[in-house]
Amino acid sequence: MTTSSFTRTEFIVETMARTAVEQEQEFCDLDAVVGDGDFGYSLARGFEIVLQDWDSFERTDIGTFLQKVAMVISARIGGTSGPIWGTAFLRAAGVAKGRDE
Repeated sequence: MTTSSFTRTEFIVETMARTAVEQEQEFCDLDAVVGDGDFGYSLARGFEIVLQDWDSFERTDIGTFLQKVAMVISARIGGTSGPIWGTAFLRAAGVAKGRDE
């Protein structure tokens, strides 16, 4: 695996996680227009754990890293968001598994 590919992947996932946490209220406000207004809360709680556990995620390859992120998200984000986000990361992990870039 190339270091730059892994670095880019980490940057993307970390940016997503920080955005979810930092924009929690905005996501709740948007969700409140058509839903129950808890989307930002759920998303932020899951991605807080991703950031908290960041250094412990296995980095054998990009796919393994993404799979660990998916497992945290699936377990920690409530409602339908957890399975949707978890599945997205699991699918990405499946595509990236064993690849160098």
